[in-house]
Amino acid sequence: MLHYAAVTQGNAALYLKFFVEKCAINVFVKNRQGLTARQYAQKVDRFKFHRVVKLLRDMEQKTIESLVIKEEVERHVTEDKETKVEVPPLTLLE
Repeated sequence: MLHYAAVTQGNAALYLKFFVEKCAINVFVKNRQGLTARQYAQKVDRFKFHRVVKLLRDMEQKTIESLVIKEEVERHVTEDKETKVEVPPLTLLE
C-alpha cells in the first residue's frame, strides 16, 4: 500500500505521512519485487517523484535515528539492572 501511495498523483506526501505516522507502517517494508517504497518511486520515475523520494528518505532516516535512540535506552536500562546497588533498609528514628 505504501508503494502505491508513493507514486499516486496528487497528495502522495499526505498519504505517505498518514500511513507512516498515523498507521505506523514501516518505511522499510518491501514489495514482491523486493523494493522499498522509495526504491519503487525511484524505479517508476525518479525525476517525476523526486519530492516523494526525498520525503521517504527523510522518513527512513528518522526511523533509523529513533531505532538507534531506542536501542541506546534499552542498553542503558539493561546496564542499570546488571549494576544494581543494594540500598540498606531505612530505619525510622523515634
